[in-house]
Amino acid sequence: MHYVSLGHACQVAHQLKRLGLAQETLFYDWLVTHHAKLISTLDFGFADRLFREGYTLPQAGNYLFENSTGLSFYPHDFRGLPEKDTALIESQIEDVRTKYVRRALRTREILNSGSSVCIVRHFFSEPLEKIQKQQEEIVHSLAELYPSTQFTYLWGSEFDASSVNSHFGPIHHLPKAPAWEGDDVAWEKFTGTQPVSV
Repeated sequence: MHYVSLGHACQVAHQLKRLGLAQETLFYDWLVTHHAKLISTLDFGFADRLFREGYTLPQAGNYLFENSTGLSFYPHDFRGLPEKDTALIESQIEDVRTKYVRRALRTREILNSGSSVCIVRHFFSEPLEKIQKQQEEIVHSLAELYPSTQFTYLWGSEFDASSVNSHFGPIHHLPKAPAWEGDDVAWEKFTGTQPVSV
């Protein structure tokens, strides 16, 4: 079975690799993927345009927005982001683009493989009342885009969602941790549960 992180941040990919559940780096592993941007990029049709429409540097924050997708890229991909060093950022665009196009194609190949794929999505601090709708949109989008693949799901949240009765599977509690890597014990328990087929 392939495990695929759909974010929302890099903690998911870090933990999947730490636990030996993922090997190769996939597209969403080191990005921040807010729900609307995730849904709009799941077909990977943007790959030819990635970084061809430029980027935007917000006034505050150590990241940039890639204009064709609206996804956020961080200093682990771009040196010079904290300093807003545009010359240094520009000098890295083609290398980062090549790396992420390769990851996009690899991820699409897995999602379209017709094999068993476990999707892992951590909603972090997303309000619980929004999560069920987001689960539904992720499940339906993947089923429509990749109908031959057998998807199962593991869902996580920083909030205790034990009172939430979701049709798309339980939302497991992954408490907020002081470090970006997350709580190792909580992740071991989380990934030890049976993924849900919907």
